[in-house]
Amino acid sequence: MFNDAANSYLDIDHGADGSEIKQAVSTKNILLQAGIVSGQLTFETGGSEAMRIDASQRVLIGDTTGRSGFGKKLEIMANDSLSSISLVRASNSTGASAFLSHKARGTLATPLIVQDDDNTLQLTAHPYDGTDYGSQSARISMHIDGTPGANDTPGRIMFETAADGASTVTERMRITNAGNVGIGETDPDTTLHVKGADNSIITIESEGAYDARLRILTPNDRISYIEFADADDVDAGEIRYDHTNDRMQFRTGSNTLVMTMDSSQRVLIAKSGATAFPAGLTPRFQQFGQTADTAALGIERSASSEFGPYIVLSKSRGTTSGSGTIVQDGDYTGSIYFGGADGTDQDNSTAAILSQVDGSPGTADMPGRLVFLTTPDGARAPTERMRINSSGFVKIGNAGDPETMLQVQYGSVTNGSIMIGANYDGVLMSNNTTKIGAIHHPHYNSSTYPKGFRIIAGYADSGNSLVQIGGGTSSAKAATQIRFYTGASITASTNSEQVRIDENGNIAQGNVSGNAPDAYSSAHGLTIIKQGTPKIALENYGVRAMAFHGPGSSSENSGIVIYDESGATEIARFRRGGGITFNGDTAAANALDDYEEGSWIPVVKTASAGSTLTYDTDYIFRSAYTSGSTNRVTYTKIGNKVFISFAFWSKINASYRFNISLPFAYLNSDYQIAGACSWYEINTAAGIGMLGSGGSTFDTFALSEAGDHNNVSLENGSEVYYNFSYETA
Repeated sequence: MFNDAANSYLDIDHGADGSEIKQAVSTKNILLQAGIVSGQLTFETGGSEAMRIDASQRVLIGDTTGRSGFGKKLEIMANDSLSSISLVRASNSTGASAFLSHKARGTLATPLIVQDDDNTLQLTAHPYDGTDYGSQSARISMHIDGTPGANDTPGRIMFETAADGASTVTERMRITNAGNVGIGETDPDTTLHVKGADNSIITIESEGAYDARLRILTPNDRISYIEFADADDVDAGEIRYDHTNDRMQFRTGSNTLVMTMDSSQRVLIAKSGATAFPAGLTPRFQQFGQTADTAALGIERSASSEFGPYIVLSKSRGTTSGSGTIVQDGDYTGSIYFGGADGTDQDNSTAAILSQVDGSPGTADMPGRLVFLTTPDGARAPTERMRINSSGFVKIGNAGDPETMLQVQYGSVTNGSIMIGANYDGVLMSNNTTKIGAIHHPHYNSSTYPKGFRIIAGYADSGNSLVQIGGGTSSAKAATQIRFYTGASITASTNSEQVRIDENGNIAQGNVSGNAPDAYSSAHGLTIIKQGTPKIALENYGVRAMAFHGPGSSSENSGIVIYDESGATEIARFRRGGGITFNGDTAAANALDDYEEGSWIPVVKTASAGSTLTYDTDYIFRSAYTSGSTNRVTYTKIGNKVFISFAFWSKINASYRFNISLPFAYLNSDYQIAGACSWYEINTAAGIGMLGSGGSTFDTFALSEAGDHNNVSLENGSEVYYNFSYETA
């Protein structure tokens, strides 16, 4: 129909069957053919079909029929890179090539506004899985993200991938309308929210000569945060950097301050600002706490060895780290200060421990001393109280070097210079508790007796304050002798022994030298070595109260005589032959030879040869021995006279002439019991009587009006009260 001989020609041919129309255009030897067959339009180049528009208005490039399951308006297929789409724009502007997606509800003719969550663009990857192209491996989709309106279409982008073993995709990341990025999180409320079902890990990796960095950039008057949250607390912990003062803080436990590192490189535990401490120091490391646990420092070492943890303080005169410049005599190599707040500041010391060089140091030679200081009342700086020098000598009291192994250069009449002892457990010192303390001396064979023998000890309980010299009753070895010396003058170098206590407990006083107590019988105990009659006088500030004279002979009547304050009137005499006489009487017959207070367990029978009754079942006793009932009864014995007082209480109903044993046998006759008894809840016409029986027992009976001795009718609760005496054999 139209022919341009210079360039091309157009030929339209209608087939005989009326089913095909062909059109050909030739330009520079390129042939394009198009035909309509059964409602399809095809395009051919170079003799091969290049594109087809089928009856469903699908555009097929590289395919003639369309793939099953694709069902898209445009399909591009190829066996090489020609299955790609390339957009190129060349223009003198900032604009770029564009791929536009338009979405509306309703129809093309009548579009309606989109709704929240509508998908406005979707890019999906369908790989061939060996069966078909129905599986998905990844998808990028864009949705309305909120309520849209005129000039208001909030949107989000979602990134999805298929997991290993899956054919559909799962959301991995989204960018919300607020610009928040959620990785594993569908509702991110922060700029970046990373969430994982297992471990959530962010890796920043560098290669080669470059470093890996994570940088948080803020204005210089703001704070940078790294926050840690959980389901219960969105700000459980954090790391923050305050750019206004160049200070970094670490917080845990509901955002509680744990540590601060300030611009002066100080590390502050549980506090935000540094404090001036004792000795005028503001330390690089400070810790704050309000309880014993929070104000404590613990160092633990766990190792299969004998070594433990260390705290090391070191000093050099150099000016750089690791410098080996030698220190000098008197240099401080370490200090520990203790302090407290005075209401104004904390630059107040209560005590200190100092380490100093104690001599001239050299290679592998570093003599040292420790100085201990405390602060007196009314001061804020400590004063030296104790020093241990390089020789191990200790000085307590005033400052300065010790002159002996232990030197105490302080004391008072009230408090003394040295106090030893503690509670009986050897640990504490508390009120109303038994105290004990001791000083020991090593034995000759110190390997056998490492504790040595006791020189002096103290013991104090609620009723006693004791001094033990030379030993103790247990837990310590004792001295075999204790000797006391005096000198003739304050400058005398030769002294005289005045008192000696030997291993048998014998004591010698007086001219001991050459007459030691072991020269006498151990039965003497105390020996006063003096020519004539040994005498002891008791005086009260020069006023004699009493005098003791030792025996002047070996007669039975001689002995220790006690005189009154005049020294002439005899008060009492402890006879050599035994007994005590009084007021100048020396006769043996008048001497008091026995006195005792005791108790015994009486045996009670229904008669002198009857059945034995059971205590607390058949009867009980009441006496002065205890405040209640007891199976023991008390007595007092003066010479050969025994005095007894008690009550017999029946716990059964019975009738018998009961027999009770005595603590001592009585003298000669069965009737030498003198005293009386009374009764309660006993039916008797003439009373109750007692009668000695068998030499060491007595009977209790009921008297009749005729004087007969009958059984006593007892009831539960009946009592007999006894108050009598008798003479022993």
